[in-house]
Formats: sequence, structure tokens, C-alpha cells
Amino acid sequence: MLEREIQFHSYDVDADGTVKISSIMHHMQQAAGDDLSQSGLTYKAMRDLGHVFVISKSRMIFSRLPDYEAPFTLRTIPILIHGATFIRDFYLERDGEIYMKASTAWALLDYEKRILLRPSVLTIDIPHDVSCSVGFEPTKTTLPRALSTTDPSEILDKRRVYRSMLDENRHLNNCLYSDLIFDYTSRIYKAPEIQISFMSEAREDDVILISRIVSDECEYFIGFNETHGRRCFEASVSESVKSVK
Repeated sequence: MLEREIQFHSYDVDADGTVKISSIMHHMQQAAGDDLSQSGLTYKAMRDLGHVFVISKSRMIFSRLPDYEAPFTLRTIPILIHGATFIRDFYLERDGEIYMKASTAWALLDYEKRILLRPSVLTIDIPHDVSCSVGFEPTKTTLPRALSTTDPSEILDKRRVYRSMLDENRHLNNCLYSDLIFDYTSRIYKAPEIQISFMSEAREDDVILISRIVSDECEYFIGFNETHGRRCFEASVSESVKSVK
């Protein structure tokens, strides 16, 4: 487990003064990496072995979006290993109030071949504690109907992946997928529930087609990698109806 104080800044907020989801996810990503480093699984050590962790699913439930007026406490805990999936949970809180609970699913890949590896290849155990679970797990995004990735009437925009959007794994950083989603929401969310399925990576110069379905209670998104002819993400956003207390 790792617990640390984090401070958001003015450059982390969007037009309505609340912290962007991508900024929160950057802190979550760093905390997850630092927690692994405490166990001896540093990014460099894993790269030397040809291994890398990538996120496959994320579910975030907010009681309200954070501001940048005062520091928060961010906690992350490895919860369990189920088959080839590593579940890691997060809590974001301040002054005893939990602003967010999140659960994420990760996979271990061969860095060069981009193929799935079993947890047994790791030479170091990752301590985990299911008793610290947030009480839910990320699940695959379920769309209410088929959504075309080629019909121009259902495509909102095209977004190219530029070098500044890449991370050390040479693909679009997972935190930035939330920017691709929230650039196209049809409403302002005060306490969102966000589910993202990361389906395939996007690399420099790839073009992503953004499509959306809007219902009374939820918005659904697909990011289709036009360059390689495959979906790179599916997501849903709604106002949270679950308590995060």
C-alpha cells in the first residue's frame, strides 16, 4: 500500500474550476508505479526484463470533483490477482471526506512483442489486501446499442495522436483517454462515475475517431483507431448514484 499527500494546481483544472479527470489519473498512475517500486518492481527493472504493466479497465466513482484549494490524501492498494489480471484500488480524500473511489485492472505484457504474460513470470511478490477493496471492480463497458465507427453521422471528431501525448511505453498515455472523452460530453458532471475499457494501444500519428451515444442517464463513447482498423477504447460517463463514503 502507498499513501501520500498530493496537491493539485491551477493548471490541473478545467474551465469550471474543478480538477480534470486526466490530472487525477496522472497522480494515480504515478502512485501505482511508486507502490510497485517499493516492492522492487521499478519501471527500469521491469524494462530490463522486457516486462511492462498496462491498464486494461478503470472505474472511478466520485462524491464530488476535487478543487485545488488544499492538499488531498491519495491511497492505492493492490487488491488481488485474478488469473492474468491485477486489481488495484484507489481512494482520494480530504479532511475525512472521500471524494473518489476507483478500481483498476492491469495486465503484464512483453514490452517488445506486446503479448500477455502470466503473473508467475514475476520474480517478486506483490503484497495485496482484499480487505481494503473499494467494494467494486472495473467491468467491460456495455453499450446500449451497436455504434457505428464508420458512419459519418455518428462520428463526432477525429483526433490524431501526437508525440507530446505518448509515454515511455511509446503509446498514448492512458490518462489522456479521459480528455478524449470529456472533450465531447454533452453535459457538466458534478459527481461522475466513469468507466473506461482500454482495448488496444494508439501510437504516434494514429487517428482516433470519436463516437458517442447519449441517453437520459448516461453517455457512451467509442474511440476507433482508424489507422489500424480497431477499437482502442469504450467508455461510459454518468452522474454517480453510488455512495463513496
